[in-house]
Amino acid sequence: MPPEAQRQTACFLDKVTVRMPAPPTAAEFACLRANSKDVRIRSGRLISNSNATLALSIVAPNAIALETLASQRGAFANYVEVAADVICTTEDEASALLWRVAAHFVHPRHRHHQMVWQPDGFYTGQRRPGRRFVVYIGRPSKITGHAHCLHVEGRHHGSVAVRQIGVHSVRDLINFDFDQYWAKHLQLYAVDLDLLGRTYMNRIRKERRQKFEIDVIGPITYRKDRRVGGLLYRHHSVDPETGFRSVQRFIDEFGRGDYLVRLPIRSPSHIGSLI
Repeated sequence: MPPEAQRQTACFLDKVTVRMPAPPTAAEFACLRANSKDVRIRSGRLISNSNATLALSIVAPNAIALETLASQRGAFANYVEVAADVICTTEDEASALLWRVAAHFVHPRHRHHQMVWQPDGFYTGQRRPGRRFVVYIGRPSKITGHAHCLHVEGRHHGSVAVRQIGVHSVRDLINFDFDQYWAKHLQLYAVDLDLLGRTYMNRIRKERRQKFEIDVIGPITYRKDRRVGGLLYRHHSVDPETGFRSVQRFIDEFGRGDYLVRLPIRSPSHIGSLI
């Protein structure tokens, strides 16, 4: 990937909720406030086999704040937002990037995590224990202060979901591996139209053809597989309500196969290659 395709990106923990049996001291609370964007503490729902009745939520904590949280006895994280702000120069550039990401984004283990559009972006899934993703524009970066950015965020709700991203204790957040996280969870796909068309034609003809099929109409020569694949993608990838085409919609309607090609993007800084 050419260097110009990479963009300045800020990876950070947008919000963390920690359950604990007792509140931090006044000095510790002051330290948390000084090293994050916001801190709030409240009574949480009872958790079976746990006396951690308090829920402390902290926004954009730095390393000092995370060290303070890790020092709390009996504390454990049960909600984590892993975020990345991809810096853009203009609002139009951020908007173009949003649409391209939406067209290629695929939710891992999709199930009922439908893509829901809002005026400034989209999200997948519902507010319940598990994993969902939120992507939006229109707000300045919390970390760099840049006015225009694409915000990509994975929200992991519940102790099980938090452990699945490698956070078994609060201390695991201090050296959280953002590159590894995004390499696994930032799944952007394209469709190989040639292979899609060939797969479909083989299916209906009950063949195992490996070479692409060529058609000639008058002076025009074209690849029949690509034409069939293009027709299939256009038909099955469109949302009837919005008219927007996406790989996620195509998978929901047509299904998965070898024709799905994961884009070579291993961190949010590489999203710039989409435009």
